[in-house]
Amino acid sequence: MLDLSTFFALLVGGSLFGIAALWLYYDRRDHHYYDLLRQRHAFHCVKCGTLYSLRQHEEVGKCPVCGFQNQRLKF
Repeated sequence: MLDLSTFFALLVGGSLFGIAALWLYYDRRDHHYYDLLRQRHAFHCVKCGTLYSLRQHEEVGKCPVCGFQNQRLKF
């Protein structure tokens, strides 16, 4: 049988461990999700002059206005 102080120490320790585990899980999940949203590539259409961005990781992107295939801008 556990005495009262050991019980409360285990209760507080387990709670802190659970909160830390949840915090790490959600921090990593959100960091990965927002990195995917943030990674956009800029394009400039040489045919119609439109500036646009896409989330794809390719060197060529289709213009949403005229459909011309453009190279991505490199800074």
